[in-house]
Amino acid sequence: MKVTIQTTHELETVPKKVAGIVDEAAESLEKLVLPDLDECSGMLKYSKDMSDISKVFDKITKTKENFIQAAETLDDCLQILMGYGKVINQLSQEANKQSNTVEPTVDQILEEIEAAEEEVADEGH
Repeated sequence: MKVTIQTTHELETVPKKVAGIVDEAAESLEKLVLPDLDECSGMLKYSKDMSDISKVFDKITKTKENFIQAAETLDDCLQILMGYGKVINQLSQEANKQSNTVEPTVDQILEEIEAAEEEVADEGH
């Protein structure tokens, strides 16, 4: 049974954390999948014993499970990176909104000028 474990990290550390997970998946493929596939290929090419076919079948089944596990790990990486991208985009949009927001606005300044002019005009009468 698989479970999801969530951890909290600083935003700037996310790419490095994901890189570490990708490295683990690559290492798993290198150690568990590729050697077994090479062995299966060799057994199929050079064995004349029919019992080797059964061994190859079992080994390919186990290799496929290891491959699926690595693929699931990469799916997790994709999900993390999608969330990371959403946060980065959201922060970028918020920064753009703030940089485009001038306070007070032109309308507010004009309202203040008109109010001040009305006060001066009222005091003069």
